[in-house]
Amino acid sequence: MLGKNIILAFFLLFQSGLVYSQNCSDRMIESKGPDSFAVNGDGTVTQKYTGLMWQVCSVGQIWRATDGACTNESSSVSWQEALQEPAVRNMQGGFAGYNDWRLPNVKELAGLVKSNCYGPAVEYTVFSNTPSGFYWSSSPASDIANVAWGIDFLDGGTDVQYRYQGGYIRLVRDVE
Repeated sequence: MLGKNIILAFFLLFQSGLVYSQNCSDRMIESKGPDSFAVNGDGTVTQKYTGLMWQVCSVGQIWRATDGACTNESSSVSWQEALQEPAVRNMQGGFAGYNDWRLPNVKELAGLVKSNCYGPAVEYTVFSNTPSGFYWSSSPASDIANVAWGIDFLDGGTDVQYRYQGGYIRLVRDVE
């Protein structure tokens, strides 16, 4: 009985997103390597081919300057809360000296997907401790009521989810 409880505990831990473990295939061409990003040293990275600046940590996590890692748990929120988060963050002084953060659209968010990896499907050396879960975009689904687009970073798939369901947030800004 104890063995079954331990197995169930590990299963629940992995399902909850508390344990982050990435698997990558060397048989596929790497789509987004660490050289795709300029690490700014302030909890942000700039995506070289888009010019977008991303927060390294998901909302709810704290960037640790000593090693560039993200600590704490990511917040899972509804789409409406995700849409409000940038305004709240910007009114509270922003992040890394910038107060023009926003929720990315689905194409921008999909630009972070590292197609040869899963669990999470993102450049893990740049975006440490990213949960393998659904991330909200600012893009509503126009053909289906009450859903919005996002990326599931478990496998990098673009998908829709009901707006009342929980999803993670990674903020972005345009670099002038």
